[in-house]
Amino acid sequence: MTLFNNYLMFHSIAEIFSIIVACSIFVVAYNSRRWMENDYLLFIGIASLFIAVLDMVHTLAYKGLGIFVGHDEVNRAASLWIAARYLESLSLLAAPLFFKRKVNTRAVLAIYSLILVIVIGAIVFWGVFPICFVDGTGLTPFKKISEYVISLILVIAFLMLRKNRSEFNPRVFRLMNYAIIVTILTEIMFTFYRSPYDIFNFTGHILKIVSFTLYYRAIVVTGIKMPFDIIFRQIRQREDELREINRELEIRVDQEVIVRQQKEQLLIQQSRMAAMGEMIGAIAHQWRQPLNAISVLTMDFKDAYDYGELNREYITQMTNKINGQVMFMSDTINDFRKFMQPTKEKSAFNVSHAIKDVLRLISFMVNKDNLQIKLECKEKDRNKLLFKQDCIDICECEDGFIVYGYPNEFKHAVLNLINNARDAILINRAKGLCCKETKGEISIELYSLNGNVRVEISDNGGGIPADVHDRLFTPYFTTKGDEKGTGIGLYMSRVIIENNMGGKLSCDNNAFGAVFKIDLKLMER
Repeated sequence: MTLFNNYLMFHSIAEIFSIIVACSIFVVAYNSRRWMENDYLLFIGIASLFIAVLDMVHTLAYKGLGIFVGHDEVNRAASLWIAARYLESLSLLAAPLFFKRKVNTRAVLAIYSLILVIVIGAIVFWGVFPICFVDGTGLTPFKKISEYVISLILVIAFLMLRKNRSEFNPRVFRLMNYAIIVTILTEIMFTFYRSPYDIFNFTGHILKIVSFTLYYRAIVVTGIKMPFDIIFRQIRQREDELREINRELEIRVDQEVIVRQQKEQLLIQQSRMAAMGEMIGAIAHQWRQPLNAISVLTMDFKDAYDYGELNREYITQMTNKINGQVMFMSDTINDFRKFMQPTKEKSAFNVSHAIKDVLRLISFMVNKDNLQIKLECKEKDRNKLLFKQDCIDICECEDGFIVYGYPNEFKHAVLNLINNARDAILINRAKGLCCKETKGEISIELYSLNGNVRVEISDNGGGIPADVHDRLFTPYFTTKGDEKGTGIGLYMSRVIIENNMGGKLSCDNNAFGAVFKIDLKLMER
């Protein structure tokens, strides 16, 4: 057999192959370290370089090559072999430590260099390494026990590898398992040979070629032919993690949105109830006039009867007057009920009509507080006075300001802004800061702007102090004191306009007072 006849050549080829593979593992692992998901393979790659150096010295020291001449050629080669296998097995055992921690490449290179110098010096120059082979006797107990110890270390490394299988690409994991198993079989083969040229030595080197081929396919082929598999695996893991985080975030956001909507609805209802309490008092005052009129009319009936003036024409006239007062009271109740009922679904509505409904509700309060409110449209031929009720001027607006949203909620927001202007005027009037001798004025102007309808509500109440401007729409913030303000009116107005209707609510000052601006998208005709 050719291989047995020229065993020295076979041994050299087998060892050179393993040396080339080990060096390739080092080159690929070291230069791919930035993209590795863990440093297990990097640590093995660094160790492979020093294992290759020991294998190279072992090859040069092999009996018959004639480089290291002496009586202990076989022992020297066997000692270098066992040292290389100890280094290999211990490196595989230590490598799992770097699944979760980073390799300090300089420190590892320095440690392995020191070990290499000590081992080569102890075997080649100083002769202090334990004897592994004796001519005429064969393997020493140290050599045999060492092979079994190395095999045990490899078994532990194999179990640790399987325990951390989730850290690997499945292909790399499978090949590394096979490589360690074959390496264990290799070590067992080297416990039986009695000559450097016998069948067990030959089989051991064949198994070494197989094991290094598996290492080659696990690390070098994966590193060169499939360099992006590990990266893609990381990306997929990160995508899965991100997808799970997004799913949890969506659930949390949905829950938070529901909670926030519930709080906003509670605040809207709280604001609505506060407005209702104030308006009930206004309605009670507003009803006094028609009730007094009805009382006077009933007394007129009695007087007409006493003086003999009661006839059908008189009764019809008086009945019409009484019905007029009752209808006025009924309309007031209807307006109030509509205002207090939330709009469940969005619908198209006319902004100017909605504002007129609000002004009808507050007409008595405006008159009582000596205020003047004017609603006008800044459009060509649309500034004609429609009617005048007490201290409210309403100019006629054509049906051009149509928006899509919640009409009653919009009315609520407008009422909050008007009440805010009214309160500012009354507070500053009481302090003597504004409109003491004149009426307080609130102006509501409508005009189109860049496809939107703008509603400007301005007053002559002195304006917004600069130090509170940024906190004006903060919930529960008020400048009116606890008795007069809840601090939620302006906040809820912004929620209604911006969150519920997709518009914008802003505020500023002019020369006389505050200006609140509502912008809503006009419906396309």
